[in-house]
Amino acid sequence: MKNHKHVFLVLGYTLIAAAAAAQEPTPVAKSDEIYIPAEPLKRLPPNYPSSALSAGREGWARVSFIISETGEIVAPMIEDSSHRDFDAPSLRAVEAWRYKPATVGGKPVEQSMVETMIRFQLEGATGASAGYIKQYRAIIDLIAAKNLTEAAPLLQALESGRLNFYEEAWLWWLKYVYLDATGAADPSALEVPLRRALGSSETANDDFLPPDVYVSASQRLFVVRARGGDFSGAVKAFERLKASKTAQRSKHYEEIVAQLEPVHREIMEQVNGPNILRQQARVEEHDYWVHRMLRRSFAIGDVQGGAIDVVDVRCTRANRRFVSLPADAVLTIPASWGDCGVYIKGDVGTTFAFEEYPAGLANATAPAQAVPPAQ
Repeated sequence: MKNHKHVFLVLGYTLIAAAAAAQEPTPVAKSDEIYIPAEPLKRLPPNYPSSALSAGREGWARVSFIISETGEIVAPMIEDSSHRDFDAPSLRAVEAWRYKPATVGGKPVEQSMVETMIRFQLEGATGASAGYIKQYRAIIDLIAAKNLTEAAPLLQALESGRLNFYEEAWLWWLKYVYLDATGAADPSALEVPLRRALGSSETANDDFLPPDVYVSASQRLFVVRARGGDFSGAVKAFERLKASKTAQRSKHYEEIVAQLEPVHREIMEQVNGPNILRQQARVEEHDYWVHRMLRRSFAIGDVQGGAIDVVDVRCTRANRRFVSLPADAVLTIPASWGDCGVYIKGDVGTTFAFEEYPAGLANATAPAQAVPPAQ
C-alpha cells in the first residue's frame, strides 16, 4: 500500500494553565522577576509508525514534558493517544527537541506544564467509507434494539479496521453510546470514549463530529466528570464547549450551555469554599493519572489494586518529583510556582483518593520538606 503521510505538530508547544478558581490580581513584576517562557529551536516531527501505516490508521498523541535550564527535554510522557502505535515514535521525537530555555530575571529556569499534540495523518483519508457507514449503522440498530451481545463483536471489528480521524471520532462516540446502553456506571469508563470522540486535545480542531453531536458529547463529558468528582475536568469541558466554534453552530448550543451554567457555578463555589475536594482516581493505560490542580494543597490516600511509584508536581515555573510520600502528608505548593498539575505514575488499574485542601490548612507540608526528590 502506498500512502503519502503527514505528521503535524498541531499545538506546537503550549503552556497548559490549570482550570483554577478565580485568581487574585497579578502584581506588576519587578525587573528581576520577569518570566519569559521557553521558545522552540529544534522540533522535528516523528516518523510515521510502520504498523499504523500498513494498517491505514491515522492517529494522535498528546505529550507533556519539562524543558530544562539548558533547553533539553526532561521526563516526556504520553498523557493520551488514540493508539499505542503512536506513543513510542512521539516520545523519541520529542526527546530530541531543543528550546531556548525559559528565564526569570534573565536567568535560565526549568519550565513545566508544556504540552504538544502530534497528529499522524494520511493524505486523502477524509470522510467515512461506504463499508464503515454500513457497519456503523448495523451496530447502532443493534444497540437501539438492545441486542448488545451481538453488537459487541461488530464494534470490536469496526475498531480494528482502517480508521481515519473522522471515522475514529465517530467510533469513540459509538463506543460511548454502547457503554451507556450497557448501564456502565464507572465514570472513567464513560469519560475515555467521550474525551476521544471530542478530539485529541482541549484546543485541537474539533470539526470531526457535526455540531449537534459535538454539543451532546460535550454535555455528557461535563456531567460524567462532575458526577465522578473530577471538578477540574468538568470545568475544562465546560470552557471548551463555550469556546468551540463547532458547538456554536449547533441549534442546541445556547440551550445546553444555559443548562450547564448553574452546575458550573456550583462547582466553582465548591472550589472556592472551605470543604475538601475528594476525587476517586485510577491509573490508566499510559501508566499515569494526570490532574490539573484547582487548589495549592493536596494529599493521596486509600491506594488499592497496585502501587504508586512516582508523584510529579509539575508547575509552569518549578517542579518536584517524589518517590514516596509520608502517610497522610498534605503538600502545599507555593504560589510562586505558577499553575500546577499532578502526574501520578503507578501500576495500571491502581486506584486511590486524591484530595485538594482549601487555603490556610494547618499542618501542611511544603514540597521541599516532605521527602527527598528522586535523583
